[in-house]
Amino acid sequence: ISEVSPSLNYEFDSLQSAGVDLVMSDDGLFRIYSWDTWQGGTMHDFTVAYQYKYKDKVYGMLAVDTAMPESERYLPFYSQIFTLKTERATYYLAIYNGIYSTKDASQGVRAFTIKNGRLIDANIFMTKRLRSTINCYFDFFRVLDRPERPLKLIKYDGKTKTLYIPIVHEDGQVTSKFITYRFNGKYFERVKG
Repeated sequence: ISEVSPSLNYEFDSLQSAGVDLVMSDDGLFRIYSWDTWQGGTMHDFTVAYQYKYKDKVYGMLAVDTAMPESERYLPFYSQIFTLKTERATYYLAIYNGIYSTKDASQGVRAFTIKNGRLIDANIFMTKRLRSTINCYFDFFRVLDRPERPLKLIKYDGKTKTLYIPIVHEDGQVTSKFITYRFNGKYFERVKG
C-alpha cells in the first residue's frame, strides 16, 4: 500500500475513454479501477486497482488474487459499488464480473471495509460459513436480450439492506427469481421463503 495524491475524485475522462472502468462508492471514499489487459483470448484478464481514503490520506494498491494458486488466479472487472454504513463499520459491496469464454461468465458481490488504514475483505455473507463474496455463474448467450451493459443481475436495496442474487439453472439460464440476503446488523443472512 502506498500513499498517493488526492486524485480520488478526479473524473479521469481520458482513462474512461481508453476503456478503464471507474466505480465509486456513494460516500466518495472508495474507488475501483479495472481494465481488460486483452491478453486472455476469449477469457478476459483484467487488472484491478483500489483507491481509498482513510482519515486525511488517500491510498492506492493493485489487486492480487492470492486466494488461488498462481496458475489459477483471475481478477474480474468491477461495475458498481453499494455502500452499507453500520454502527460497527462501513462496508462496500462491490459488484464484479468475470468473463471466462464467449459464453461462460459470472457476476458476484465482494464486501470490503477499511480498518486501521487498510482495505480488507469483510466476511459478512453467511452462506454455509461467513465469507466475503457471493457469486453466480451463467451463460452469457442467455442474457443477450438484456439492455444494460455491464449487466446488473445482482440487485441491492439500500433502504432494507437486502441483497438479491439471481437463481441460475444448471444450463446457465438466469431466472427472474432471487436468493435473498438481508443484513441483520452483523452480517447478511439468507431470507427463508
